[in-house]
Order: sequence, then C-alpha cells, then structure tokens
Amino acid sequence: MKKPIESQDDLSIIKDLIGMEGDSIQKSYFPQLQQKIEELDREREKYLSVFNNALNGILRITRDGRFYDFNPALSLILKISDKNRSYNFIKDFLSKDRDFEKLLTECSGECVITNRMVNLVRTDGKPIIVSLNAHAIDIDGQEIIEFFMNDISERVTASERLKQSQKMEAIGKLAGGISHDFNNLITSIAGAADMILGDESINKDIRDYCGIIINASEIAADLTSKLLTFSRQEGPGKTVLSLSEVLDQSLAILERTLDKRTHLIKKNLTSRDRVLGNKAELQNCLINMAINGSQAMPRGGNLCLILENCLLDHEQITRLDPDMAEGEYVILHIKDYGTGISREHLPHIFEPFYTTKEEGKGTGLGLATVYGIIKEHRGIIYVESVIGVGTEFSIYLPLYPEE
Repeated sequence: MKKPIESQDDLSIIKDLIGMEGDSIQKSYFPQLQQKIEELDREREKYLSVFNNALNGILRITRDGRFYDFNPALSLILKISDKNRSYNFIKDFLSKDRDFEKLLTECSGECVITNRMVNLVRTDGKPIIVSLNAHAIDIDGQEIIEFFMNDISERVTASERLKQSQKMEAIGKLAGGISHDFNNLITSIAGAADMILGDESINKDIRDYCGIIINASEIAADLTSKLLTFSRQEGPGKTVLSLSEVLDQSLAILERTLDKRTHLIKKNLTSRDRVLGNKAELQNCLINMAINGSQAMPRGGNLCLILENCLLDHEQITRLDPDMAEGEYVILHIKDYGTGISREHLPHIFEPFYTTKEEGKGTGLGLATVYGIIKEHRGIIYVESVIGVGTEFSIYLPLYPEE
C-alpha cells in the first residue's frame, strides 16, 4: 500500500523531483490533495451506505472460500452473530461442496452467474435455499468472488406446496370420476347376484358363488367410498363439536386397540376448540393416524397428541395452502418417535393406493381418506418427518366463530 505524504522529508523528495520550493508545494499541492481526499471520503460514504443498507446479502470470498467482506443483510440470511470469527463459505455454509466448486469454476474472468439456486446451511443448522448472482472482481491485486444473494426458502416451499395441492386436486378429480363409474358397475354386479339368489331353484354352489360376488362388491364399494371421500365429491353432515371431546373419545378406543407398548400422551393447550365437523369422520382420521404412528414404533414409545390454537395470516396461508382462509385455527399435532418417512416418499403419502407398508398390510387409502376428510372440513394436514427420529402430522381446522 502507498504511504501518504506526511513529513518534511517527503516534501524534500518532491521538491528535488519537481524543482519547487517547499512553500510552493504547500500552497499548490496540498489544497488539491485535500480536495481529492474529501472527494474519496464522500464516495466511500456513498459506497458504504449502499453496501450496509442493501436488502440483498453481499458476500466477498477468496477462491478458497475465506470471507473477505460481507454486509449486514448477509449476516441476517446466514445468522452470523460473531463478525470477528474467520468463516469459510465452502466449509461452514455449503451442503454440497462439489456443486459449488463447479460454480466457482464458471465464475472467472468476465463470466457472470445469475439466478442460481444454491442450498446452504445457516450457523444455527437450518437449511435454506438462496438465489445467487456472482462475478469475479479484483481487489488490491487479489481475485475475489462477489456474491449477491436472497433467501428464497419460503418462496420455494410455497411453490412446491401449491404444485402439490394442484396435483392432489387433479388426482382427486380423477379418483372421483373413476369411483362414480366403478360404483355403478358394482351396483349392477351386486344387483344381478341378488336377483339370482331370489330364484329358489338354484343349487347351493351357485348360492355360494353369489355370496362371494356380493361380499366382494361390498369390499369394492367401501374402497370407492374412501376414494369419494378423498376426492371431496361427497360431504357428510356436520355439527359444531369440541375437537378435544372427539380426541378423548378416540383415545378411549385407541387405548384398547393399540400395542400396549405405545404410550398415549395428550396435551390440550387450547382456549377454544369448537369446529364445524362430522364426528365420525374426524374420529376416523384420528384413529387412522394414531395407528400409523404406533406401527412406526414397533418397539413401542410415546405417541403425543397435542391441541393448540393459532392465528394464520396471509403469509402463513400462502406457505401452507393457498386454498385456506385466513383466521383462527385449532391444530392437532400427532407426533411419533418412530422410523420416519424418507424424503422420496413424503410427497406421495396422501395419494390413493400409495403405501410404504409390506404387501398385504395396507391398501394405501388410509392417509388418502384422512386427506380428503380434512380438506372437506376446510382444513389442511401438514407433515414433517426425519428418518430415525420420527414423524409429526399437524391437522389445521378452522375454529367455529363465537356468537
């Protein structure tokens, strides 16, 4: 770095070089120098104002990932509280090093990276997705990579949920259409079998075969009923009821049916829990999900059922399900500490006939039915799961307005 002119020796050197007297240098050079310094200070203040107040996170790193400089917005995105610590972007914040190495290779010379989605991990361990622009710059003869980034995690999550909601709606319409047609065929088959049974002259074998046909028709009719529930083509009668009471009655059934090694734990944190719903349908949901939770813990464990209230605003609704209405909700959390559900299976668990259970141990309609019931009650079911840690289902139902 060049040293500023500070001493008489410096003036002597300049005087010898340009043949000027010291007083002349003081009079002609320093006012210009002072003016230049003031101009540079003003430019520096402008730059710092833009840098520090930018809404985008700005980060500069060396080629090996060491932090060179960053702004307050970047601190918020990555949750950096200790600004004196020496961070390495590649080692401390990246979840996939190889992808980023490729990005750094692309970002050289005059090449610019724009709108690249990158997975990062904040200092608190939470994964986020950022939209990143980058280019290479030279600072004091050193090549620096400059990034501009925004946290788009919520936007990506909301977009994925919207796509999933639209997908489930399309599957529901398809299931509803097929179910109606299939139900008509089943009715015809069962009706024909009944007519044959009405003939007293038929022998025992034919009667047995007709019984098998009618029994199979009833099983098929039950499946179509579940598909119709999933597709929300049919809506049972509803009354105003207490979700806590529905839960208590469901627990009374579960205590007699679940594996004794499963310990049911109920917590009611609500001040209000009245919803407009069908008691039998909601009990079906709770029992179905509790059984799933118990089966996920083959060695037993705690199955927690927690009721609480919440107020959902527009931003939360957008993240959860755009079809929901803003307002007060009661949430039922059903949490197990079992095997968990893998990322590849998680987006499909509410689809009809999709199951991760062994063959013969499930039709894949249990959670599809639950999904249809909750949607028909103008609510939503949300799931989070980690392999080896457990699964938590959260059912949001709108509170019935007080008179």
